[in-house]
Amino acid sequence: YSFDFVTPDHGFWFGDVLMMTTDGGATSSVVQTPNGFSIPTTAAVYNNKIMIGGYRRVVRSPYEIYHFPQMITSTDGGQNWHFFNPPDFYANGRPAGLKILNENEAVCFLADKTGILYTTDGGISWLPGDISVKNQVLLDLKKIGSTVYVGGKGMSFLASGVTLSGQWDLRADFNYKTPVCASFYGDRIVVGAEGGKLYLSKDRGETWITKWLPEGVATAVCLVNDALIYYGLSNKFWRSTDFGETFETLSEILSPYDIKVTGNGDIWVCGWKTLHRSTDHGITWANMLYTPDAGPFWDFQLFDDGIGYATNGKLYRTTDHGNTWNQLGFAQIQVHELAFYDSRNGFVCQAAGSIYRTRDGGISFQRLNIDQLQNPLTIYCRDSLNFFVPGEKLHSTYDGGLTWKVNEFELSNFAIKFAWMNMYNHFEGVGISRYQGIWRTSNRGNTPVELSGFSAVSLGNKVALQWTTETETNNMGFEIERRYRHGDWKTIAFSKGSGTSTKRIYYGYDDHEPKAPAILYYRLKQIDYDGRFSYSNEVEVILGEVPENYSINQNYPNPFNPSTK
Repeated sequence: YSFDFVTPDHGFWFGDVLMMTTDGGATSSVVQTPNGFSIPTTAAVYNNKIMIGGYRRVVRSPYEIYHFPQMITSTDGGQNWHFFNPPDFYANGRPAGLKILNENEAVCFLADKTGILYTTDGGISWLPGDISVKNQVLLDLKKIGSTVYVGGKGMSFLASGVTLSGQWDLRADFNYKTPVCASFYGDRIVVGAEGGKLYLSKDRGETWITKWLPEGVATAVCLVNDALIYYGLSNKFWRSTDFGETFETLSEILSPYDIKVTGNGDIWVCGWKTLHRSTDHGITWANMLYTPDAGPFWDFQLFDDGIGYATNGKLYRTTDHGNTWNQLGFAQIQVHELAFYDSRNGFVCQAAGSIYRTRDGGISFQRLNIDQLQNPLTIYCRDSLNFFVPGEKLHSTYDGGLTWKVNEFELSNFAIKFAWMNMYNHFEGVGISRYQGIWRTSNRGNTPVELSGFSAVSLGNKVALQWTTETETNNMGFEIERRYRHGDWKTIAFSKGSGTSTKRIYYGYDDHEPKAPAILYYRLKQIDYDGRFSYSNEVEVILGEVPENYSINQNYPNPFNPSTK
């Protein structure tokens, strides 16, 4: 099936049997391998030592086919072999690229799957690499000097440390992993992703660094300050005090789904059937709410006045800082997420895709109805006025829900569904999707200047222009341009903008220069402070008597062209 030469003369053929040559292929002989060694794929020779990697193919179902690696080592030219045949799921993949570094160390990568296998005892035992290399889909392995280099999918590139058992140096990695959890504090962001990967940013998502957890995948994360991060794994609770540089295990806790830290420093964890609290920084835990007939707790919020909420499908409320809990009479739907902006006002999200609002601390709820909203995932509350609802489209309001707008994305043909959001002010924010990447906005996701109307009306010997903006971001102002029916555009005036605003603003300008009769066209050139600009649609006006059989075009309600220059 393939071959592998370790020197110009010494090589192996891999097929139904293993063949070896020591004279460049002029002659060859069958290598007798141990019983049970199934399919050889790679080999290496060092002095009198021969190492061969292979795999056994295990079919559990038509959809479950595994390649469990096997390694054999001989120190007498293949007469006798040490057979390393680990149990199922010890590792998965076909050994490839085998390199012997010295009498005791050797390494290979696992093709088609992830990670490496290495030995430090001459092939007696083989181990997977540390987490940084264990989760990489590798395609090649090279040894240069005393360092081993591996490269793989996503342009990943790693170098071994002082020892193969130590941490590998991840020098490049563009392999994006699906986010599982996220947390925000100040300008900093932590995202836990599949495969034990962490994405960290110190500048509101403008730049990112990649780290790896020592083991497992983070199922929950909480960024407490600029340095302190708590992580929940499948059955462990971890802490980093240096923004992901190092980690330590604090305690064991079953299935953490969410982590919150309250103002007094208490840590709360939503776990399997149980809501846990720690008052000693995660060392010991008390069970504050246990529901034996339910599944995991999914979300939790606690305010400084002692009122808080928790959900495991059912909705619970506390008024004494979480010491006692009562189930609210809101049992007709299954609640999976909470979004309260104070202790009495907020929203709950239904697993089936509806959102309900309460203004009385959960005594009553009203369904939230937003035009064109489909399949909402969650709701993010920045404060009592600014809410964002990710669904098939992202809807937002800045007046407490009286009016809603559909936010825009560069990839307008895709439905970007955010699972986590954070707005730093009225305009700058970050949205994280499970399957569609991480997004940033500097204008709230709306058109930088959103016009709700632009009109031109003939009034005696002048043309009166009026326009209205709903929002403005970085708006220096408007150049007013005019042309005659068969003429070129001419700038006739400039109207100063309002910079950045979420309030409705009215503008006007009277043009006294044209003389009747005339057919005129007007447009606005909106200019940002950074020099970018965009044009509105044209509006048409007749000054004086209208020619026979001539129809005037209607003014436009939302005239700005979204493209910028």
